[in-house]
Amino acid sequence: MDLPAVLVLGLATYSVARLVAKERGPFDALKAFRALFQKKDNWIAEGVACIPCLSFWFGLLFAALVARDIIQFFIYGFAARGVSIFIGRFLGDIK
Repeated sequence: MDLPAVLVLGLATYSVARLVAKERGPFDALKAFRALFQKKDNWIAEGVACIPCLSFWFGLLFAALVARDIIQFFIYGFAARGVSIFIGRFLGDIK
């Protein structure tokens, strides 16, 4: 995998993480999904509303789809998360 592919992976990671953490979604589906977890004050409720937290998990998920071995899996997963956080900070979604 080359640099453009890692950037696309990072863009996809950011897009999905922001969608789940901040957007309402069609028919308010994602808002209702977040509300399921936010009824309690715990780490899961915080994680579902946190773009960097979700970027970690979605980065690893997307890396699992393209990696050929375990080393690539971790490299691409963390690279996707890094690109996602960079984009979020650039756009002002992450402080």
